[in-house]
Amino acid sequence: MDYPASFLAHRLSDDERVGRWSRRILAHAPLGAQGVAVDVGCGVGRFTPALAGTFTQVIGVDRDPTMLALAARRATPGAAWVVANATALPLPTGSVQFMLASMVLEHVGDKL
Repeated sequence: MDYPASFLAHRLSDDERVGRWSRRILAHAPLGAQGVAVDVGCGVGRFTPALAGTFTQVIGVDRDPTMLALAARRATPGAAWVVANATALPLPTGSVQFMLASMVLEHVGDKL
């Protein structure tokens, strides 16, 4: 996909809002969280580093390889990047302890 430069610049910036949102998201993580967290529709990986600081492993999933390539440039320790559709995640049942899906529903065609 081709994205306007202004969109990518905005998505790649990590301002105080991202920090506030990350703290609010992690407030819902299990205490002493370990195991695997999945960031579904991770885009450029804005929230993936915060998840990596809490969980043993983080999997960033997006259907757009361009976005995942930008996410991978963040060099987030413990992160893996997977090209997949949110409606067909290639993960075994019961293998994930926490899932984040921020700003994803508008991209899902069949919401039922």
